[in-house]
Amino acid sequence: MAGTKIDSYEIVYSSGKFPARILLKASNSIFAQLAFYPNNTVLPPDGYSSGRNSINYHTEDFRNCIDILRNESPVFFSCNGAGSENSINTGGENVGDGDKN
Repeated sequence: MAGTKIDSYEIVYSSGKFPARILLKASNSIFAQLAFYPNNTVLPPDGYSSGRNSINYHTEDFRNCIDILRNESPVFFSCNGAGSENSINTGGENVGDGDKN
């Protein structure tokens, strides 16, 4: 699956009505976000939101996403809009490589 290579990220926990977000960067510029909404709520559609591409998850998926960003390399972002398969995904990895140090 093709996509934009993620170089770095920022975690944002805001107060009030704003969801927790992971901002994704390429070439030191924010290009997308992963937004996390309360479990058991209807998620807004993925797509372009707040000036950037956005994939929406439930809060229970936050640890899975952080785990991928922290422990895999390379990682890519792909968002083709609502109703599409939108993802963060790893590049090819050999079987048995184990965790990176």
